[in-house]
Amino acid sequence: MNVQRAPGATGSVRVSTEDGNTYVYPDDAVAYIAAGRLDKELFDVTQLIAQGYDDKHTSELPLILTRTTDSATLKPSATKDATSKDAGATLPGTRTTLSLPTVHGEAVRTHRSKAVAFWSALTGPAWSGTAARWCRSAGCRCR
Repeated sequence: MNVQRAPGATGSVRVSTEDGNTYVYPDDAVAYIAAGRLDKELFDVTQLIAQGYDDKHTSELPLILTRTTDSATLKPSATKDATSKDAGATLPGTRTTLSLPTVHGEAVRTHRSKAVAFWSALTGPAWSGTAARWCRSAGCRCR
């Protein structure tokens, strides 16, 4: 399998087959998966392609971001303009589609072209209590 990293991404990736599905794990994501901050299904390329979330079919990926009570929440500017001067708790290329207060989170869509900036912001100190899950169920309202 030929894996192309997002423009600006660094490091290597590990490709593995688990229960017949192909997973591509960037090295810098492995610790977050092990700690439970990232859902490993975000890296299940077989399912991403099967559900139309590959580069050829969509420029955005739906996610559910949950957080601890003391971590950042998305500010309104994050839903409109990722280049806003409000450098608080915005995630580049991300727009909120649904507030999920019961689980302390948001359903969001994140744009592939901002993947490197999104990752840097998500793993930065403001978002240290945040976990990302792939919103992939048929009834998910974050699409």
